[in-house]
Amino acid sequence: MTRQSKRIILLGSIFVLGFIIFSAYSLLKSNMDLIRQFQRFSVTVSNQTDSDIIALEAGIVNGDSKQQFEQTIRSGEEIKIKPRLSLAGEGGIYIKYKDASGETKQQAVCSYTESLSGYSIVTIEPEKVIVKEKCM
Repeated sequence: MTRQSKRIILLGSIFVLGFIIFSAYSLLKSNMDLIRQFQRFSVTVSNQTDSDIIALEAGIVNGDSKQQFEQTIRSGEEIKIKPRLSLAGEGGIYIKYKDASGETKQQAVCSYTESLSGYSIVTIEPEKVIVKEKCM
């Protein structure tokens, strides 16, 4: 076998190995979203306003289960919380937050759940709140 054919085989092997690694990574990445939907419910809150969020509460819509989070979310920051909530049957999940001026707002972050699993990503902007929910 010549030196050139060894080089071609080596480059071909590297290409095939790279393709296999890329394919496995793509498959794993697409399934991570699916896996996250079966984990305990979490909310990622991104504060894109000009003021800090000084209090955060997560709870069950029309229920008694809620949890307070007293950490400050500075303007431009993002946090992830995993509220410990209880639910009998079905329901929804909300967050309530207070900004530095004292104004309190409430936002539904999971419109329907039976198992308190999955996640929501909440982006709080000056004029609107964007919610991406993947809850079960």
